[in-house]
Amino acid sequence: MWKWLKVSSIALFCRKALSLFSEAKKDVMYDLLKREDIDWRAFNYQVAKEIHTRHKVSDSALNVFVLDDSIKTRRGKKMEGVSRHFDPASGKPVMGHQVLTLGLATEEVFMPLD
Repeated sequence: MWKWLKVSSIALFCRKALSLFSEAKKDVMYDLLKREDIDWRAFNYQVAKEIHTRHKVSDSALNVFVLDDSIKTRRGKKMEGVSRHFDPASGKPVMGHQVLTLGLATEEVFMPLD
């Protein structure tokens, strides 16, 4: 259908359609993440509960706890809490945040817990 709408890809069409509803840029997302009045841990638990319900995690044959130690590379002049970490994926030191996530993994889904 996107060929008849004369757009080069469906992603381009979606981007144009979403921009009709909001002119928000990435700064809006970062401003939301900086808000201290939001209980992010409670939000994370609500997301985990929804994943648990929708994917029937308790019925899965394989349930394992996973500690994910990821490095999120960051660039910019005014980045708070950024430090140098060795990234084993790239094999070199990078600037960024080191994030530790506890999650429950099954055959189909990874559910972040904390």
